[in-house]
Amino acid sequence: MSVKNMPSMYCRRGVLALLLILLPLVPAWAAQPEKQPAVTVVAPTVPGTESTLEVANYKYPSPCIVYLPKDYTPGKKMPLIFFMHGMGGKPTTTPIREATDGRDFIIVALPYVEPENEMVRFIADVREKIGKICEIDERQVFLAGLSKGGFAVCQYGFIEQAKNIYCGYCIIAAGPLRGTDFSVAKGLPVLVLNGEKDPNLNGAKICTPELQKEGAITTQVIVPGQGHVPSVASMAPYLREWLLANGPLKYAQKEKTDAESTRILHYER
Repeated sequence: MSVKNMPSMYCRRGVLALLLILLPLVPAWAAQPEKQPAVTVVAPTVPGTESTLEVANYKYPSPCIVYLPKDYTPGKKMPLIFFMHGMGGKPTTTPIREATDGRDFIIVALPYVEPENEMVRFIADVREKIGKICEIDERQVFLAGLSKGGFAVCQYGFIEQAKNIYCGYCIIAAGPLRGTDFSVAKGLPVLVLNGEKDPNLNGAKICTPELQKEGAITTQVIVPGQGHVPSVASMAPYLREWLLANGPLKYAQKEKTDAESTRILHYER
């Protein structure tokens, strides 16, 4: 080895030795990339307020909005409504929240993910995570949407993967979509609501009976004088009545009937 190369060689050895000494001092969080959490959520803690929910590994333009109803109390299980907005909009709980006076229902406003074939899985992931931060009555989970969201109810609700997941469907400013599996809604309540001047009304009139033939319990509402998207005030009475009748009131009556049956059996014994 030549004397000429010796300083360079010892310099490299010195750097290597220094790195070997310092390596144990590097913290684990710096040595390995931090794993991204499945969900980032500002958990709703105050009834009557909203929070945002971000879900990793999905592509979407806006986060979910989670609304906790005014009458929510920890430990009290409540119905859940997933709501999908119209074209050009963004996640909002407003139509359902105002129609229900902000009570009785946890509301989750959904964005649309890309590609759209991941939407069913996305909703399932959101539902799972919401269930960890809110008390949900799993018997009372609705899928609702307005305009584009109304058709999306059919796309993501009337399919085999969604069977036995929802207790009812709410289609606003749209109509049952041919090409989806209407039989999935057999025995379940479906509200189809349109304004009197809604361009989608004719299609809704044609396809709602087809949905009914497959066994769905359909309710069709035509709001007088309203256009494509009825005002919240005009459709609120119909929405609230239908949601309560097929959610809290229905299951409250069922629990009462079950309790009375139990007492009768007890007395007979």
